[in-house]
Amino acid sequence: TLSDPNDTWGTGTGGVGEAIFDIYYKDSLGNWVNADETDHFTPTNGVLKVDGLPLGTYYAVEVQAPNGYLLDQTPIKFVLDGTTNAVQTYTFPNDKKLTVTKEVVTEGDDTGNIYNWKITADIPGNAQNLISYAVTDKYENQKDVTITSVVATNGTNTLTLASTDYTTSTGTGTLTVTLTSEGIAKLDPYTSLEINVTSTIADDYSTGKVVNESSITYKYAYDPDDNDPNDEIPDDIPEPSDTYPTTISYPDPVNPEPDADNAKDEFTPATITISNYETGKSVELSGGVYEISRCSQHKDSDYSDDVVTLANLAPGEYTIKQLATKSGYYVEEDAAKNTKTIYIDKDGTVYEGTEASHTTVLANNKVIFYNDPTVEGFNLPFTGTTATIVFTIAGIGVMGGALFFFIFFKKRDKDEEDKENA
Repeated sequence: TLSDPNDTWGTGTGGVGEAIFDIYYKDSLGNWVNADETDHFTPTNGVLKVDGLPLGTYYAVEVQAPNGYLLDQTPIKFVLDGTTNAVQTYTFPNDKKLTVTKEVVTEGDDTGNIYNWKITADIPGNAQNLISYAVTDKYENQKDVTITSVVATNGTNTLTLASTDYTTSTGTGTLTVTLTSEGIAKLDPYTSLEINVTSTIADDYSTGKVVNESSITYKYAYDPDDNDPNDEIPDDIPEPSDTYPTTISYPDPVNPEPDADNAKDEFTPATITISNYETGKSVELSGGVYEISRCSQHKDSDYSDDVVTLANLAPGEYTIKQLATKSGYYVEEDAAKNTKTIYIDKDGTVYEGTEASHTTVLANNKVIFYNDPTVEGFNLPFTGTTATIVFTIAGIGVMGGALFFFIFFKKRDKDEEDKENA
């Protein structure tokens, strides 16, 4: 009896969805032969029963997996000896079809023009049955596409694969990561493979949507040990091609899965401008210098219209701080006034506020700082080294003048007194 624990195998009519098994036994001459020369389809309830077998040792070999599952050609051994083994049951596990997902992320960038994305591909439960494994990523409008790391994980533990564990190849809009035999050997007991990629938007694509797709191609089959000393699993079970095992490739590289099964992530680069106005007016001021997170420092003197323009910004959160403004105006010291935060969504929409709290769309994608003019003329009080020197000199001057007049009037009074006494 062969059963599927999820009762998801086919209809028992040979249509799409069944698991199909061949039953082999060793005859009196020591040859492995098909027990009844027929394929055994799993019925509606997912339980396949084969009755009337003579005593002996048998192997059940899956030749077709249920729809949506991987073929596992590991032979399942049955021994019928007429005693307690008259009836044997085996629950046959099939790994689900491998899938791949993709996510565009931007954390850790030192420039707003760098895009990072992560491809997450399933690893089958019986990773030792893999004989090849490759993930292909498709993209548009990208340049300098580079693999930053390949990591196997099971959600708790991780293993960063070495450069000898995989190879990379590139084409027009494609990047393929293929595991070597050393890399495949490290996949057990991990459940998924994370491939981290970095790139920049191509120079001639300052705007527009970028569509990315990833797919997985692999061969999955049981590979018998030719040196099995106990012959626990036979090496010579016959196949139509007289070779065992046959290799299964899924999905077919020539006829890939429908787009619905491919992982997609779309994002639109954003363009913003940064400017400063006199408070209460709408005339651009020159002399603005700004510090932008994940970007280098920018000043409006580098632009003909006194407005800083940043294009091809990746999704994520940015903080913008004003450092300087036009002479005759001053920058507020309060961070609430000299610093603004914006959030760029994957669709290119620019919002005021943080990633966690953003509801208002930034008007015209323009960040504006307002600066008050300094007071004209000599304004008191003022402080600092210059003010100290000015007040010191003024004080000395006043004291000197007072001393001069004191001496002058004192001398005059003495002269008048001498005349009266003469």
